[in-house]
Amino acid sequence: MKFLKTLLIGLIGLFVLLAIAGLFLPSSARVERSIVIERSPDLIFPVVNSFERFNEWSPWHAIDPNAKYSYSGPASGVGANMKWSGNDQVGSGSQTITASEPDKRVAIELQFGDMTPSKVEMLLAPEGNGTRVTWTLESAFGYDLAGRYFGLVLDKFVGADYEKGLAQLKAVVEKAPTPAPPAESADGDEPEPEPTE
Repeated sequence: MKFLKTLLIGLIGLFVLLAIAGLFLPSSARVERSIVIERSPDLIFPVVNSFERFNEWSPWHAIDPNAKYSYSGPASGVGANMKWSGNDQVGSGSQTITASEPDKRVAIELQFGDMTPSKVEMLLAPEGNGTRVTWTLESAFGYDLAGRYFGLVLDKFVGADYEKGLAQLKAVVEKAPTPAPPAESADGDEPEPEPTE
């Protein structure tokens, strides 16, 4: 009986210690990965500004090919929404585009299960002959102590998925044919449109 009482006191003390320590942990966490895609921003932007092609490069789609997806709002840009429901690994949630700057930035609110919504961004910046695509995730935990502890390993858990997703995005975009430049007339001017009847 005395042993059980000592064990209980010890467990309570450990819990209190972890709770106090949690208050000193960061209240937010950030994940960031990037890749250079050998295409111009205007060829990449339509792919990340819509969820209709998300599963072509998503690092999570192959984990549960039987997951259910539904789409609402506009096909692209602000208001576009995707909801999913899958197995225990994929879980359920939704993501909604909250801001869209052509050829530069797409901001997304990510709701995963019952967790506090996270902020996601896809940033496009010209680099050399291509575009650096940066994928970020910011999660705020407030006084959620379990969330603060999870934040310590968030980069480890999500970072590898982001790297895989960006590599797949690069493959999807670079395998698409590049549009031909507009034809020019012999004197270098744009050809005039033919008259219509």
